[in-house]
Amino acid sequence: MQNIAIEIEATNQIEADRILALYQRGKRHGELETEVTSEVWNRGWTPGVDPSLSV
Repeated sequence: MQNIAIEIEATNQIEADRILALYQRGKRHGELETEVTSEVWNRGWTPGVDPSLSV
């Protein structure tokens, strides 16, 4: 199954940098992942993996 590009807007560059740094450290951002999963469903796709189940 192909990946779908989902673009989520940050309120400012500081927030974008903070979230990027979080993921680069291997951490998760629950709110963002929920927002992305919802957008995938809204586009008519089924998410391939529920990020909350990943370790």
